[in-house]
Amino acid sequence: MKKYVFNVDNQDYTVEILNVENGYAQVSVNNEVVNIRIKDGLSQPVAAQPVVAAPAAQPEVAAPVKAEAPKAAPAPVKNEAPVAGGKVINTLLSPLPGILLSVKVKVGDRVKVGDDLVVLDAMKMENLVTSEIEGVVLAIKANNGEAVMQDQVLIEFGA
Repeated sequence: MKKYVFNVDNQDYTVEILNVENGYAQVSVNNEVVNIRIKDGLSQPVAAQPVVAAPAAQPEVAAPVKAEAPKAAPAPVKNEAPVAGGKVINTLLSPLPGILLSVKVKVGDRVKVGDDLVVLDAMKMENLVTSEIEGVVLAIKANNGEAVMQDQVLIEFGA
């Protein structure tokens, strides 16, 4: 979508708006993807209004806002190698937007209904997501520490 460079306390932050939907904005700050809840509930981007030049006057300077330093980008996914001959028959979708704290399975694991799959942090609450199917984990599509959107594919399963 849009890419900006913000300077806060003489530190540059490259910010790219990736997606805006369902009251959340998914943005990349210095290549770290984060979810931001939009307080006024807008779920679609608002068209930019034309900027009208103000008369030559003393410019207003906003008070600086202390920004939290971005964390290092998560390590790349290492579990994407599909199981030999595996065909995707089902997927685990993120039930809500949040941060993926941990993945409780690995590629090749056989899961049963009720097995623990992932832990998501949403609004400072840890949410354990369990399996609703039986199958074999073919691929893990998200990294620990990664911001995920609702309905994003987290795990692919085969027979």
